[in-house]
Amino acid sequence: MGCKLFLFTIIGVILTIALIPDTENIFGFDIRIDDQPHPNKIKAPLPDGFYGPLLANRLLSNADHHFVGELLGPESFAEHNGRVFTGLCDGRIVEVMDDHLRTVVHLDPEQLGIEQCKRWSNFGRCGRPLGLKFGSSGTLYFVDPHSGLYSLNVDTKVLTLIADKTKLNAKFLDDLVVIENSKTGKQRFYMSDATTKWDLYNTNSMLLEHDHTGRLISYDTETERVVIELDELSFPNGLELTDDQNALLLCSLTNRMILKYYFNGPNRGKVVKLTENLPGEPDNIKRSRDRTQETYWVALFMGRNQHNQHLMMDKMGKLPLVVRFLARIQRLAGFVIENIAKLSNSDFILDLAHNVKIGYFVTKDICKYGMAVEIDSNGVIINSLHSPDGQTCALSEVFELEPTETERHFLLGSAWNQYLGRLSINKSHLKTTVKRSIDQKPIVEEVKKSKPQEPKKVNEQKQQTKSESTKSTKTTNTPPTRKQTKTEL
Repeated sequence: MGCKLFLFTIIGVILTIALIPDTENIFGFDIRIDDQPHPNKIKAPLPDGFYGPLLANRLLSNADHHFVGELLGPESFAEHNGRVFTGLCDGRIVEVMDDHLRTVVHLDPEQLGIEQCKRWSNFGRCGRPLGLKFGSSGTLYFVDPHSGLYSLNVDTKVLTLIADKTKLNAKFLDDLVVIENSKTGKQRFYMSDATTKWDLYNTNSMLLEHDHTGRLISYDTETERVVIELDELSFPNGLELTDDQNALLLCSLTNRMILKYYFNGPNRGKVVKLTENLPGEPDNIKRSRDRTQETYWVALFMGRNQHNQHLMMDKMGKLPLVVRFLARIQRLAGFVIENIAKLSNSDFILDLAHNVKIGYFVTKDICKYGMAVEIDSNGVIINSLHSPDGQTCALSEVFELEPTETERHFLLGSAWNQYLGRLSINKSHLKTTVKRSIDQKPIVEEVKKSKPQEPKKVNEQKQQTKSESTKSTKTTNTPPTRKQTKTEL
């Protein structure tokens, strides 16, 4: 009798978790499901196969893995005068030397120390440097999703908070581009704000929900004004400046596309889809070292096509109720384990609980096919790097170093990997020009502009998003929106 009662209790709990409309008021978490998906949630299909410039190879699998176990999440790189720097999950910015790492600064507001900042249970209590970019004078700029926009003198180690999250009205800063004014000495920063609902801790939840509240914002240090340049974006992350310095290239991770936003010049205010239908989720985008043509390297989290779709990322995405149920179970399991850890006073179990809650135990093993692509200024894929065995996978950035006469050299970053990748490729293995096929013609589709909107704080937008979840939305596949008159905060 007791076993039956226990079994029925478990079944009842599972059914309640699966069927209850909203669990956010119960344990502060839920994945929103729209009756009809927002237009910006509709993805382009994966490529039909790997052919042409996407022809499979093993170039990524040949990468060397350095500092294995010594670092976690070298997500972004920046170089100045031959010195390379990266930001880590434990809050450090380090200089990458040939055989060791030199800590430049540690974002540790609670003075926990590096070892404590490496623990999953302290995730969010320490900083997370992202989007590293050098200015012309050698000042390093970066964003921390937890606190704001910073500048750093890598020689004196002087760290300066330029604008905090509150001033920027940001929730999840991810990457940046800096535009310098040589006359005034001031800067204008363009930053991707990945979402107005979720924070870095809940990145997996944002991906499962296919959140579309992301924005591109700008901050002028002279006027101290924040402007929403673009909104209604699906996980905007990687940003790069074009060679003519008139436009930004912006990766939309969950939509597998790259946008081009003209902030200057005759096309000012225009937004186009530069490329879509990418064979994976694009993270950071970086200018290559190719001086013969304007090209960019785009890191993909996991490469795939129509014939090798991933169960969790592709097939289950078509079953939103199942996704929501599994996300709820995952969060509830983490909550239960967390309370067990507190009762047993076990640091190991506490780290396990947070590992489960944020989904790292899934993310670290989900990638089975590593991939990166090189695109030209028209968004046409001209090269690709593959790791079919997943040996080098879950990339966030492909950072090209100065080439030699015969080889191109790269650093490979990841938000999750516990190593730094180094790769050298003979130039003969990479094509510098590719004849365009019908499937590889440039995409130049202008994004439709939206009606002007009043400025809203992030918390107000979150409430509106929740209230709008019960409304129907037209399912026409329209791109992200551009404001006719920029919203200033």
